[in-house]
Amino acid sequence: MTAILFQLAQTCVALGDYDEARQHLHEALRIGREHQIVTVMVSALASLADVHLRAAGDRLNPDTQIIALEWLALAVNHPATEQNTRERSAHWLAQLEAKLPRPVVEAALARGQAESLDAVVAGILAPASLPRA
Repeated sequence: MTAILFQLAQTCVALGDYDEARQHLHEALRIGREHQIVTVMVSALASLADVHLRAAGDRLNPDTQIIALEWLALAVNHPATEQNTRERSAHWLAQLEAKLPRPVVEAALARGQAESLDAVVAGILAPASLPRA
């Protein structure tokens, strides 16, 4: 089921429908959390970071970038992260690091590495935390 949600999210991103992509990724996160499928949660988190950045486009603000950095740092450093997710996340991290001041990057990376996956996923799935880029 989650593989289908990831494919749907990718299709939505390709079509520029970021809200729909977010919905599919949120559902993948929910399923991953419900069944404690850590690899699904990490992959969905990394994909959500990418979707938030893409959705923001030219309106990209520092808060969106910092949240994405934190999520990607968590994905890159989590022991259960699959290699393809780690590589994608590292690529997106490098792009963000080039755009932000070093102290901001270091602080966001430290926060992302220190956060627990469960806490981040719970925060994302909380009804009031559906951030829009």
